[in-house]
Parts: sequence; C-alpha cells; structure tokens
Amino acid sequence: MILNAISRRIRASFSDAAAQYEALASLHKEIGRELSRKVIDNEGVDRILDVGMGTGWLTNRLGFYLPEAQIVGLDFASGMLQEAQKKWAEFTVIQADARVLPFKPGSFDLLVSNLAYQWIEDLPAALRGNRDILREGGKIYITLFGYDTFSEMFRSLEESAPAGRQVRAFR
Repeated sequence: MILNAISRRIRASFSDAAAQYEALASLHKEIGRELSRKVIDNEGVDRILDVGMGTGWLTNRLGFYLPEAQIVGLDFASGMLQEAQKKWAEFTVIQADARVLPFKPGSFDLLVSNLAYQWIEDLPAALRGNRDILREGGKIYITLFGYDTFSEMFRSLEESAPAGRQVRAFR
C-alpha cells in the first residue's frame, strides 16, 4: 500500500511522539479501559489483533485479562512499535497499515482498536477488508472519536486563542 502525504505525516508524528505518548494518553487509557471491559467478556478467544496498538497499553491490558489468548499488536508507526517492544516483549508486534492487514482470512477471533481508525480516510472500505481476517463469528471492537470531534476542537482552540495567535488544523 502506498502511503499518501497525509498518512506519511501522521505516521511520522506518532513515531516522533512515541517516547512521551503514554504519559500524554490519559483520554486513550480512559476509553481503552471501557473498551477492554467489553472485550474481556468474550469466552473462547484464542487470537486477538490490536490495530493501532501504539505503545501497547491496551494490548498488555488484554493480555492480563485474557492470558490464554495470543495477542498480536499492529501499528504503522515504527516508533510506537519500538516503545511497545521495550515494555511488552511477550507480544508479537507488526508494522503495517490498518487499511490492508497482512493476515490470512480467518486468522483472528477479535479485532480490537482504540482510537486509531479515525486516521483512516476510507473507513468503510478498511473495515470491509479487515472483516476478512476474522474467523466465523469473530467480532470487531473499535472506538472512534465522533465525526466532528477534531473540527470542534480546532474551532474551540481558535475561539480561545489570544489575539494575534493562529491555530492551524492538521489537514
């Protein structure tokens, strides 16, 4: 898959922020705790894919609550994967783009993703393709910000900025 300029910038930004990411990810952790409560209620789960694993916080949490499951973490930012491997060496990590997952059909029972899919331009197409990696009866658990979350955030920042200060949205 060829990354466009926006995807390359997003990947580079996440890689650059990887060392500090976990300290700044309180919202991700709060939402991830809620997501993990839903996921750990599944019985008979053998293989889980964590898409957009970042530094591996959710991957580790799922591993704690589902110790019998094999959990694979995937992220497209190499810096995030390096941080994850430093902390959680017991998990398999793979660098790949969530739009085209490098797995055979039926490879996983669950696909889990916490606040990563909003970075994908054509989300419906990605999810249709991602569905194929699930076994019969497999489930997808994802969290996303609302459609206008980022535009609302930038609008609020613009309105609250001191006179003469400019707020620019990442586009």
